[in-house]
Amino acid sequence: MRGAVALALCVVATPLRAEMDFVTDRALCGLEMVERHEKGMSFDGKWFSEIEYYCELSEPIPRPDWSGDETHIRPGYCEEPGALFPKVFVLRTFQSEPGVLYVYEDETGAPQTYFLCGA
Repeated sequence: MRGAVALALCVVATPLRAEMDFVTDRALCGLEMVERHEKGMSFDGKWFSEIEYYCELSEPIPRPDWSGDETHIRPGYCEEPGALFPKVFVLRTFQSEPGVLYVYEDETGAPQTYFLCGA
């Protein structure tokens, strides 16, 4: 029984560093989710979200390790009240910019930049 309690405490006490927590502005790190979504966008590896806008990838991207440049292509969709948009997302990280994720989702060729909280 003591081992089960110790295991439970380890699981609860383990920080969520393995999860991805990207934001469009570093100032959003540490804010409560509601306040964060009022001021910018969050990305957790599968879902992009803000107050009335939500996007989902068909499958999550792996957590970047920035030991090399990475590119991931994922189909998905974005939704806002009354509208749904099919999308193809291209997500890129570069060894030279640890903690930064570039997300391309339209034909302009301009990415949305995300920053990893805690990086």
